[in-house]
Amino acid sequence: MKTISMILMVALLVMVAGAALGQTFQEEYNSATVKVATKDFDGARAVYLSAFTKANNGEDRSRVRLAIGLSYITEEDFDTAQTELAKVEAEVDADKTYIAEADFNIGYIHLTKKEYAQARAKFDSAKTARTLWGRAQVYKGHSYLAEKNYAQARVEYWKVVNSTDMEKERVSLPDRGFAIKKLKEVAKRDGLWKDTLLACKTYYLLVDSDDAVNWKGAIMDISDCLKAVDMSPVRAVQWQLYQKYGANGEDGINGTTDDITNPLLDADLQ
Repeated sequence: MKTISMILMVALLVMVAGAALGQTFQEEYNSATVKVATKDFDGARAVYLSAFTKANNGEDRSRVRLAIGLSYITEEDFDTAQTELAKVEAEVDADKTYIAEADFNIGYIHLTKKEYAQARAKFDSAKTARTLWGRAQVYKGHSYLAEKNYAQARVEYWKVVNSTDMEKERVSLPDRGFAIKKLKEVAKRDGLWKDTLLACKTYYLLVDSDDAVNWKGAIMDISDCLKAVDMSPVRAVQWQLYQKYGANGEDGINGTTDDITNPLLDADLQ
């Protein structure tokens, strides 16, 4: 079977070489990316390899190596993916962002194989790229959650939600939202719902009310935590009504019987 696969790959390369005459590196790279989108992975890799021969700098070569590795991840051929991704760093003058992306994905492969310490080492390496810091930190938390080390998972997820000023610009709102979801999952196991509520409050304050999807999600996260803390829906309902009508209640008039207090200001939640 391997011999047949190699023959087919050689044939593909010959066909690609003929079709790619006159195409630039970027044109071939784009063409390969389209093939990945249509799940023509063998065809995509053949075009990537053709584009690789036209790359005249380490940035482009490492970009091709990364794309090939990611195509194998999409097919869930993790062993081959890991081998290909390791080639990214090996390229002379490889782009540091592509190296970090390769490290993140090798970390993901280790995570799928339950090789948690190796996964964390790669996630830490990936955090050197500012665009990957939040995502890699979230997945580092996943590795501890998978080990049922809930205390450390909580610590790692909190780092995403409550990142320092230096780190904030490197953590996207979706990264923070994902960390909140996982903190709620941890709370179902360790029972620390007040701590999780504090994380949800921190996230809520960062979300713009014009961002309808994340805003609604942040409100519901707090509602879920209030229910769990109280073992009752009363304050959760109060919170949702406060969000809907504000402090003046449904009639919009201050000082009437339907005024609503923000339950997050209650002394026991401070």
